[in-house]
Amino acid sequence: MITLIKAIFFDFDGVLTTDAKGSLTMSKNLCELVPGLSVQEVLDSYRQDIEALNMGQIPMSDVWKRMCAAFKIPANDDLLREVMRKIPKNDAMFDLARSLFPRYHLGIITDNNRERMEVLTVDMQIDKLFNSIVVSATEHASKRDGTAKIFDVALNRAGCKAEEAIFIDNQEKNLEVPTRMGMKTYWYDDAKNDVSTLRAALRDWEVEVSVDFVPLDEDRVKEVVCWPKDSSQEWLGCDAAHLLQLQRLSPGRRCFVVLDGNQTVGVVDIEESGDGAAWMSLFVRPDARGKGMGQSILRSLLSDEAISHIHELKVEIENNNPASLRCFEGAGFVRREEPGTTEGFAFLSAKIGATR
Repeated sequence: MITLIKAIFFDFDGVLTTDAKGSLTMSKNLCELVPGLSVQEVLDSYRQDIEALNMGQIPMSDVWKRMCAAFKIPANDDLLREVMRKIPKNDAMFDLARSLFPRYHLGIITDNNRERMEVLTVDMQIDKLFNSIVVSATEHASKRDGTAKIFDVALNRAGCKAEEAIFIDNQEKNLEVPTRMGMKTYWYDDAKNDVSTLRAALRDWEVEVSVDFVPLDEDRVKEVVCWPKDSSQEWLGCDAAHLLQLQRLSPGRRCFVVLDGNQTVGVVDIEESGDGAAWMSLFVRPDARGKGMGQSILRSLLSDEAISHIHELKVEIENNNPASLRCFEGAGFVRREEPGTTEGFAFLSAKIGATR
């Protein structure tokens, strides 16, 4: 039995940013702002104090003064702020976090200096998306110090047990302690930056990752017909274009492509029946099936504002299609007897807003 997940924690540098380490980001920033410096010499200088800095034993102002003296540049506070505030934001990872919010407690656990994270929290409004931000310099504890202290702080702020939490980090060593504690852990390869695989892994842990619905248009039709072929390719080849025509002709017809991050993973067709209800059909991209994608799409659809004016979704599914029946029922659709149901099909329906 899989334990219900309540909290998901992210490392900062190398996960929420595309640079593997914050020291690299700050070194590159300084070199961009002060011509003539090399990234490696700045990095070497910064690393002299990085352990003490990240454990809160010395302030960033002391490190900054030493580095400025070494490189013969003014110890300007405004320059330091610019060095700290600029980051290569990992937009795909922030999109993932938004797809989890507010159903889960989202947190950051980072080995970082206090001053930098304070600047970034204000400038990027990180605390609007993440419920807790645990910084090593503030807690005087590190992910790699061999103790559970920094993780215990994060779990206490989330109000959950270790087995109810997931931690994502780009350094495998940082996963050793939380794994022993019972947290589910995921090593994120920052070089590949493959957020789609992470989304799939979260679904394997029964984490509900929402998807987005974008109106079907000619460009999306071209994309859909290039999906991998299977026994439903006839639907893909002709009906995607046909649905676009029907959508233009009928004001009660709405067709969407489904986006999981930046990946197109499905098509949804909704036809309003005039009584506040609507019939629907769902097609999941062949190579995205069997991974919980169908249920994710349906749960997201039932709470999506785009169809909030509809009170009920209805669908007919062939009785000899158990996979589709399980998918819809698992997302909250209820099978019931309905006069006029096509022979050999089951009738299912779900209330809009049921998962809100």
